[in-house]
Amino acid sequence: MHLRGKRVLYLDVDKTIYTEGIKEAFERNGTSVDFFTYNDFHGNRFKRKLDELTGYNRERNKRINEMFNYIKTKHYDIILIKAPFRMEHEFFQKLINYFPKTIKINYNWSSVETFNFLPYKNYFDKIYSFDINDCEKYGLNYYPLFYLPEFEKAGLYNHKKYDISFVGSCFNEGRYEFLRSFINYIRQECLKYKFYLYSPSIKQNLKVLFTNPSMMRYIGFKFLPLNTVIKIMKNSSSMIDYPMDTQTGLTMRTFETISAGLLLITTNENIKKEPFYRPEIIKVIKSDLSDLNLEWIKEFTPKWDGSFEEYSINNWINKITEY
Repeated sequence: MHLRGKRVLYLDVDKTIYTEGIKEAFERNGTSVDFFTYNDFHGNRFKRKLDELTGYNRERNKRINEMFNYIKTKHYDIILIKAPFRMEHEFFQKLINYFPKTIKINYNWSSVETFNFLPYKNYFDKIYSFDINDCEKYGLNYYPLFYLPEFEKAGLYNHKKYDISFVGSCFNEGRYEFLRSFINYIRQECLKYKFYLYSPSIKQNLKVLFTNPSMMRYIGFKFLPLNTVIKIMKNSSSMIDYPMDTQTGLTMRTFETISAGLLLITTNENIKKEPFYRPEIIKVIKSDLSDLNLEWIKEFTPKWDGSFEEYSINNWINKITEY
């Protein structure tokens, strides 16, 4: 489907650099977009807590009805939904009733094990997942993630302060333990590095403080803004990646690293199945670090592979809306 001149209704969890990036990519392709988030229906965090005690459902339903009153007067060629598990089935049935002929597409960048979206399958004409195992197991359409235009070639032609960096959450135990071992290893080898582990959980951070206090220097309570992440990549030669234990899909950082021209070091074996896999720019290692070769990092020169443009967000929206 050619997107120019089309109208899209797009629903997602919240406004982030990625969801806003999807909206902007549609607009760059000449598409008119109405973008709503499920969190808009709840209001801010304080009001959400207050409404739980004083009529949460009434306020939430009022916001949802306001959205429907707006969209029901519109024509849409495509409805794109992410994270359908955040809403009740009645919401999607109502959406179908208003737009019975509109193409409805669901894209998931969480695994079924993390968030089970399978009960919502019947509401969509096409369902995509970034998790290749889920696609094979449940008969879904596989398509990986994307990179934002700000990352393209960001790591080229810059003086490097860090040999290797990591930016991401440490929500799961496996990733945290891996990164702790990785830091200890590269410190012994005198590599320069920059690690930022996003962890908003007070309970989790107290555990780190009492069990591994030296790791607290890497812990942050807020998501880093886009320009800060890009600055870290510009100053780095390589990035380390460790996916969540509950998923086999390639992380967003995978695509950002390669698009920036940096060396990717990952524990995700599934990347070898991708057409863009190149052993000279992607190194797959075991989680116990037994096959990690630091010479890869020391000898790497950032480079851009023009064929990787296929994984830009512009091409991503065109691909998942093909029908």
